[in-house]
Amino acid sequence: MYYLGVDAGTSKIKAAMIDQSGRQIDIESRRVDTLHPFHGASEMDMEGLWHAFCDITNSLKRRNEGICF
Repeated sequence: MYYLGVDAGTSKIKAAMIDQSGRQIDIESRRVDTLHPFHGASEMDMEGLWHAFCDITNSLKRRNEGICF
């Protein structure tokens, strides 16, 4: 069994595959655009975040297909 940890920060989203013993198997990340509509405000493009999440999880799956899928 493997786990997927996801961290969606304000500038990048990353995901790591972890095995049952807590060892990191692989990691992938993508930059995410942060919008600043006015001074002091920050927004994330949620559609862009979703596409980045799909990209990183698909990359992890392709690279680790023989291990855990």
